[in-house]
Amino acid sequence: MGRAGFPKKPNQVQKAQINIPLNQLNDIVCSECGEKLFFQVFAMKALPALYSPNGKAGTVNVVAGVACAVCGAIGKVKETKPNTEGNGDGDGEDKV
Repeated sequence: MGRAGFPKKPNQVQKAQINIPLNQLNDIVCSECGEKLFFQVFAMKALPALYSPNGKAGTVNVVAGVACAVCGAIGKVKETKPNTEGNGDGDGEDKV
């Protein structure tokens, strides 16, 4: 608190820190092959010199979605239930 009981910065927002156990969250997997790893996919757009801040033609990258790291399927994902069984170490992998 600042002087006279007022906050130091009235526009400052405090962020809450939450610890979420990742092994309890649902996985997003490829609906084609079931893989959990993805690449971010970009679309490229041509930027005419008229719209460019430096007056030269160029390109703009636009995030278009994700592609499966194994089969390459683009945007085909589904949610699965978390693995709540296992060795309890929280890494999401079961050891046999």
